[in-house]
Amino acid sequence: MKANSEFQSLAFQDSGIIYCIGMNVTTPPFDNKLARQALSYAVDRKRVAETVI
Repeated sequence: MKANSEFQSLAFQDSGIIYCIGMNVTTPPFDNKLARQALSYAVDRKRVAETVI
């Protein structure tokens, strides 16, 4: 997603205890509930948790 100019990647240097994925739900494709659900299902939460901690 970093390579796509339609998306913005933000990195916050904080305590590292909270990770989230945010999106603008007022513009395509994420104004579509099904697209948001598809992204939610596509994220391997267990792997993310094991990788970032």
